[in-house]
Amino acid sequence: MSPISQMPPRPGSVTVSSSSVQVSHPDHDKSHRSTVSAMTTADDAEPPRPHAPEGRGLGVRESWLYTWGGLVLYAVLIYALTLMFVVVTSPGVTAGLVVFMGSTAAAFTGYVLFTRVYKAGLWAQNATLLERLMLLVPAGVVVVVSVLDPRWTLVGLIPPWIAISALSINVPRRAAVPVQSIGLVLAAGQLLSARAISPATAPEIWAAQLPALSPTFFMVLLTPGIIFFSVWWWGIIERLDRARAAESDLAVTRERLRFASDLHDIQGHHLQVIALKAELAERLLDRDLDAARVQLRETREEARAALDQTRALVHGLRQVSLSEELANAADVLTSAGIQSQYSGDLSPSSPESRRLLGLVTREATTNILRHAKPTTASYRLLRDSRGDLCLTVTNDGVRNGHVPPAGDHPGGRGSGLDSLRERLREAGGDLSVTRGEDSFTVTATLPDDTGPDTSPAATTPEDVS
Repeated sequence: MSPISQMPPRPGSVTVSSSSVQVSHPDHDKSHRSTVSAMTTADDAEPPRPHAPEGRGLGVRESWLYTWGGLVLYAVLIYALTLMFVVVTSPGVTAGLVVFMGSTAAAFTGYVLFTRVYKAGLWAQNATLLERLMLLVPAGVVVVVSVLDPRWTLVGLIPPWIAISALSINVPRRAAVPVQSIGLVLAAGQLLSARAISPATAPEIWAAQLPALSPTFFMVLLTPGIIFFSVWWWGIIERLDRARAAESDLAVTRERLRFASDLHDIQGHHLQVIALKAELAERLLDRDLDAARVQLRETREEARAALDQTRALVHGLRQVSLSEELANAADVLTSAGIQSQYSGDLSPSSPESRRLLGLVTREATTNILRHAKPTTASYRLLRDSRGDLCLTVTNDGVRNGHVPPAGDHPGGRGSGLDSLRERLREAGGDLSVTRGEDSFTVTATLPDDTGPDTSPAATTPEDVS
């Protein structure tokens, strides 16, 4: 009997016979349980998302500019009508007129600056003290001047009402109605105070002005609703964008967990056996040199097997399918509000052709999202006059003077257009780009083996819109 078989087993040891190796280690289960969690928390940085637009979703920034611009344009119209009425009805330039018009212009400026806080949504309470003062103080000056001169009392109701309406969207929700009610109380106070100061002339002047101001007053009364629904709609767009980002993050997390699980299945067992066999070989060096050599040889073979299986796992993740890339392009372009369409009734017969054209599809889609503001994108796969495959990807919305970079990975074998051009040329094909007045086209040509191909990866969708 070998001296090894007479040694009492202990934790962390292995029992060797001529036909098998039995492993017993107390920490095996513990390491098995902790591998996935350790891998998923080792790096909190989010990996880059291929095919996803950077930052906000496409059109979100434009939606905010549209919302904010609409509120500003509305105020421009109201304040322009106000100042025009004052100028037309004033008999001449007086100190009071200058103060009234100056404070009205300042109230408009304060409103425009204040509306920027609406980007945070309803009831955000994110306005600074300076922003609140710039909104309210000029409106307060208008109130004082309008009370002293009955000619400006009615038009003087407009700036404070707009200021109060703007403020009521940026306070706690339960305080919105009370704050807006302050605007009504203030308007009533203005009228009563002006009549008390000028009891003889105020009613007559107001009766003459009211018909001309009635349309403007009707628009001004809608101010709280206009501001509220504009900001409410913007909030919906922001929540949808956050939901889109969360869905993308969830997909990344799921892929991390799947990869961690697959990697643990491969590496966990092999590394545990390698560690135990190395420990056993170390203990056998002084007792049985031949047995130690056997253990070292098996350790090397175990390491080679782990390396081969890890390479196979990574290779599986790196494999690219034309049909999958076309489907992925359709999904991401649709999510970005871009209409996409695929035309072509053939499929590459060789796996290498499918892989290379899949890489071209991926890179072209990435460029569409990064370097353009398109509304449509088309993918066509045809055969040219020589019988070669010809993939054409065209999109509109090219930014003025901006052409997608030829290569995103200079100096390496990345997936930029330069690298893809080199790969296609090595395979006997070529890649070219064409920029039109408002379009960008990527054309890839590639020889293809003839003959039917019935593998699942060969299937391509008829329409990716």
